[in-house]
Amino acid sequence: MSEVSRVREPGAARSTILFGLLGVMALILGLPMLQGEAAGAERGEDPAPLLAASDAPSEAGGDPLDAVAPSGGEETAPVEAVARVEGERARTGVLEGMVKIPEAADLETFAILVEEAVNEEAGDGEPRWKRGIYSFPIESGAAMARFRVPDLPFSPYGWKVQVLAGDYNGSSQLVSLDAEHPKARVLLELRPPVPVSLVIKDQERMPIAELPILLRPKGSPRGRASLRGATDLLGHCLFQKVRSGAYELILGDPSAPAVPPRTLSIPDRGEPFFPIEVPRGASIGFRITNPGGVPLEGVEVQAIARDSRVYRKYVLRSDRLGRARFAHLKEGRYFVHFTKKGFDRGFQEVTVGKDGRKEVPIILRWR
Repeated sequence: MSEVSRVREPGAARSTILFGLLGVMALILGLPMLQGEAAGAERGEDPAPLLAASDAPSEAGGDPLDAVAPSGGEETAPVEAVARVEGERARTGVLEGMVKIPEAADLETFAILVEEAVNEEAGDGEPRWKRGIYSFPIESGAAMARFRVPDLPFSPYGWKVQVLAGDYNGSSQLVSLDAEHPKARVLLELRPPVPVSLVIKDQERMPIAELPILLRPKGSPRGRASLRGATDLLGHCLFQKVRSGAYELILGDPSAPAVPPRTLSIPDRGEPFFPIEVPRGASIGFRITNPGGVPLEGVEVQAIARDSRVYRKYVLRSDRLGRARFAHLKEGRYFVHFTKKGFDRGFQEVTVGKDGRKEVPIILRWR
C-alpha cells in the first residue's frame, strides 16, 4: 500500500496544480465580464445580445433591404423605394449653351424654345409632344450670352432647340437627351432679318401695279407675323425686315387670289429676290367636233392677236372632249386657226372681252 501511495502521489500533485492554474485563469477572465455586467446592471442596460444584428433572423420575414426605423419614430422608405424615386429624378437632363449676339443689336433678353422633335401633323391632331420656352437676359454690349435649362425631360425623339429675339432670325439645333446623354450643349446664333423683294409682271412681261401682297407664315419658326404690302408702278414690292422660314404668298384679294397661293422659302441671310408672273386677260374656249358631232382630240388651235403692235401667237391643243381654252388673253380681236390631219383647216375671228368665258362651237369637215 505504501508503494502504491508513493506512486500516485506525484500524479495527484500534478492534477492539483493543473486545476489550480485553471481556476486562476477563470478568475482572470471572468472578472472583467462580471464587472461589465455589473456596471450595465447598475446603469439599467440590457446585456449585449449573443447574436450580431446582421445575423439575427427576421421575425416578420421581411426584406433585409428594408431600412430600420429611426429613434424619432418616423419610418424611412425601403431602399428599393428610394431607388425608384431616384430613377424618376433621373428622367430629366440639362440643356446648356451659348448664343452669338449680332453687333449693335439693341436686345435685352432672348428666349430659348425647346420642342420635342415629332411630326406635328401626324395622328389625329391631338398634341402629343412637349414644348417649353425660357427667357434669359443679355448683358449690355455682350457678344455672347449663356443659358441653362435644367430638368428637361428625356425624350426618345430628341429636342429641337431654337433661339428667339424680336425680329431677329434665330438658328436651331437638334439634340439628344436621354439616360445615356443626360447633358446637351448647343451653340446658337441670332442674325438680323433680311430684306425681301418681289417683282410682279404679267405673261407679257408688263409690270402689275397696286397689287396687294400678303406673306403668311407657315410652320416653324413660330412667332412670326404676317406681312402685307402692295406693288408700285414697276410691279415691285419690298419687305424691309423678314424672318427666315416658309411663307404662303397670296396675291390680290385673299378671298379671290389672282393666282393660286404658292410657298416662298426665305433664307436667314442675303437679299432674296422673287420674280412672280401673274397672267392677265380674259378666257375664251372652243369645242371642236366633226360634222357628226364627235369630239376631235389633238386639234391644234392658234390664236393670233389683231390689235397688238407686236406679233403675238398663242397655241394649244384640244383634249379628248374636243375642248380647248385660252385662260389669259388680252382684250381685243383674234384670228383663230384650227388644223388636224385628215380635216380641212378651220378659221374663226373672235373678240375677247373682260367677261369673256364663252365657248365657241367649231366644226371641221373631212377632206
